[in-house]
Amino acid sequence: MKPGFGDQRNAGFVDRQHKSAVQWARDERFAHHAGRLVNLDELDGQIATWTAGFDHRELASLLQDHGVAAAPVLSVGNLLDDPQYRARGTYVDVHHPAGFDETIYGAYVKTSTASARVNPGPMIGCDNEHVFMDLLGMPRDRYDRLVANQIIY
Repeated sequence: MKPGFGDQRNAGFVDRQHKSAVQWARDERFAHHAGRLVNLDELDGQIATWTAGFDHRELASLLQDHGVAAAPVLSVGNLLDDPQYRARGTYVDVHHPAGFDETIYGAYVKTSTASARVNPGPMIGCDNEHVFMDLLGMPRDRYDRLVANQIIY
């Protein structure tokens, strides 16, 4: 038995849902593309009724088990906790220099021979001194005055 369907109550529920789906799915109106288009509202209603009793992950798994390419539709919150995304390092937890932990998008490119470092975003203004004095040539006393007057942070 598939993991997640271990108790008989859930197994029976899935079987009943699947059997009822087969009955309407074999209706001649839905046997061909043209018929499905003509009866699209009825087909959508049948699918909506059948799928309403499933958890999104449970339904995706059941469909995959029957050869249908399916994945659960996830909210942003669900994405952060999704086991597949977590296992692939899509989202990673980091500590921000401002003192809090946050979850951010991990490395885009992953290889088997190297791992990318993922860092939180910088503090606002962390490069001001370099930009104003080194790149723009601002004298130290003027820079310090602008910082003291809270014009530069």
